[in-house]
Amino acid sequence: MPRTVLSGCSSPSFWTPLSRWQESREALGGLADDLRRDVQLRSTAELAIVTFGEGGVVAWRGDKPVPPLTSPFVPADRFTVPNLRAGGVTPLTAAVERTIQCVAEEKAELKRRFLQYYRPHIWLFSDGYPTDQQGELSDDWRRLPAIIRKSEADGRFLFFSVSVGDIDPTGDMVLSELAPDGHLRLDGFEFTTALKLVSASAESAARGQSAEAIKRRVTRIQTAVPRI
Repeated sequence: MPRTVLSGCSSPSFWTPLSRWQESREALGGLADDLRRDVQLRSTAELAIVTFGEGGVVAWRGDKPVPPLTSPFVPADRFTVPNLRAGGVTPLTAAVERTIQCVAEEKAELKRRFLQYYRPHIWLFSDGYPTDQQGELSDDWRRLPAIIRKSEADGRFLFFSVSVGDIDPTGDMVLSELAPDGHLRLDGFEFTTALKLVSASAESAARGQSAEAIKRRVTRIQTAVPRI
């Protein structure tokens, strides 16, 4: 049965302030539970998380950081939540490029093992604007939209971006430009809602839906969320 490849790319500041750390851990665990409960996805979904902030860009294999050229993907039934810490920088561009590289390497590995897979999904979550290593606003992200659009057109992956919390308008604009037809906005820090969107995209992929249908479904779910 084809594999469903999911990669999350996130600034740890989205998850880690003490006031919401327990909620975020439960939400991440809930995503894995949702996938495990799905008869089809529990044996085919592969998950990876790439974070950017304190410590630079880090790929996580479950709760363990992994070096470059080591796959961060784990089966959904073995996924464990990493311990994340927020930092003062947001090297978004490097993180997205690392995530794209991880997805490409995972696809190559699946091909080597003669395993089929659905088009991978990349989810970018952020509540800030892209910075350099000194924490200053950076425009190096401008090379990403063309890369993402071509990759989507070539069927390499689907890309979604999610603006959360009190994100700076500049950061929101960047995420919108990275994924014009796959950009979502969540008021506050709705962890469960955010990860339900990821789960929904995985379910749609596993059922062979088109890229357009998947993005329509995710958008419908997001717009249906009641605002408090």
